Amino acid sequence: MQRRVAGAMREATIVIAWVVAASAAAPLPAAAQPPTVAQPPTVAQPPTVAQPPTVVQPPTVVQPPTVVQPPTVAQPRPAWAVDPARAGRDLPPAGRSLFDFAVTRVREADGAAVLDVPFPFERLVRHLEARAGCRQPCAKQVLVPLGRSLQRTAAAPAYFEFPRVIAAIDADPGAPGAPLLKGRIYLGYQEKNDLVEVISYNEAAGRFEFQLVRDYRAGGERAVVYARRAVCAACHQNLAPIFPRQSWDETNANPRIAAALARGHGEGAGERAAYRGVPIRRGVDVPDAIDAATDSANLFGVWQLLWRTGCGDGAAGARCRGAALAAALQYRLTGERAFDERSAAWREDFAPAFGQAWSARWPTGLAIPNPDIPNRDPLPPEGAPRAGPGLAAAAHVPAALEPLVPRPPLEVWAAAGPDTARRFVAGLAAFVPAADVRALERELAVRAGRERPQERRREAPCEIAWTGSSARFKCVGEGEAPLRVAGRLVVSGPRVTAGEIESCGSTVRRRSSSSRSRRAASIPPRAAPPLRSARGPSGRGSPTAPRLPV
Repeated sequence: MQRRVAGAMREATIVIAWVVAASAAAPLPAAAQPPTVAQPPTVAQPPTVAQPPTVVQPPTVVQPPTVVQPPTVAQPRPAWAVDPARAGRDLPPAGRSLFDFAVTRVREADGAAVLDVPFPFERLVRHLEARAGCRQPCAKQVLVPLGRSLQRTAAAPAYFEFPRVIAAIDADPGAPGAPLLKGRIYLGYQEKNDLVEVISYNEAAGRFEFQLVRDYRAGGERAVVYARRAVCAACHQNLAPIFPRQSWDETNANPRIAAALARGHGEGAGERAAYRGVPIRRGVDVPDAIDAATDSANLFGVWQLLWRTGCGDGAAGARCRGAALAAALQYRLTGERAFDERSAAWREDFAPAFGQAWSARWPTGLAIPNPDIPNRDPLPPEGAPRAGPGLAAAAHVPAALEPLVPRPPLEVWAAAGPDTARRFVAGLAAFVPAADVRALERELAVRAGRERPQERRREAPCEIAWTGSSARFKCVGEGEAPLRVAGRLVVSGPRVTAGEIESCGSTVRRRSSSSRSRRAASIPPRAAPPLRSARGPSGRGSPTAPRLPV
């Protein structure tokens, strides 16, 4: 019994094991399997590109340590001879402008002095020429239709119908007693604004004044006022007149500008030959003369600075200025050829004081202001357009050509050497008009004839070089005090018809003579006044100027 039970249990165990194994191997029903997704065909891969061999880099070089540079030390700048940041007061600190004196007249009703500006502009120019004593027209004038002044858009769009007129007096006085106006009065007239801008020298203050003539029209008040110097100094950074560099393409010296001006007064009206008395078609000689005048006027402030402070103070400064003035007169009397740099006054009184004052006041040099603004041709290259609204682009001034752009110094005078001293003497000499030089020569001749010093005879061997009918000679004597003479002779046949002594002297110093010249040239030891021309600003018989207009 037990065997049968045990056998049955073994069979049951085998059956159960078979069932379990069979159930494990049996697949799931078909509905329970996820659908088979078709695989895309295998894409053939491109063949592998062989890579270049690896380049072996060189070993890294060890850089040296960076050296720390010391901070840059700002280099001292030269001092400005004329500083636009110090333009000064609008009204003159002393005296009046030469323009004020030129247009002043005495009113017959009450004898009062009044400013009376002639109108129209052509009459004003002729009046100034007469006051300057010109024997012929001496005002240089140009026309600028598309300029860079504050009045640049006043005539828009009729720029070529109403151009701005620029005028400058450019001649020495031709009549006795006439004031020196050469290079000292400049006018800018814009008809559409009824305005005349004036830059005029003030000899008492030693500076240029900036003025306006307002309501300048027929029946207008024509009031003269002093302008805001700070505003003017933005462009006139030299506190003096300015002018473009050559070839002055803004002016009617430009043939295309002249052509547009000639036909600029309306269609069908024919060409005009002049505007306000100024010929339209002309060459570059007139703007060149104005440019030269403004270049000279630019240095007036430099000469005034050197005259006032370049010699120092006290008695030594007075003797220094006296020696400079004597040298300037010599330079003028020799036709601006030379002056005696070997004289005791120059060597002992001028040179040491001038050098010491320069080293103390301008050790880094003296910056000379620049009166030149860049040249500008306002017309497009394809030709001059007719007057009209299309000129707005031509009237535009590029930023680089604006006179407002700060200008670097014209040059820097580094030291008070011989060249600087000679420039100073030539600058002082320019304040002496030619008429006064002729008067001084006549007076010296009269005194020489009256005094008639005892004549002495000196002989010396000479070298003579002939050029045609003229001969240049140079004679050097012998001994301890050799005579040195150089000059020129003009010969016609057996006769000497002209000539001049260019230098004459001896190495011996005559104490009595140098003492006399030193006493004559000395100035009392006080602050130096401004340098003036040899004649008064108002000329002979001119009335006292009226009160300052504000």
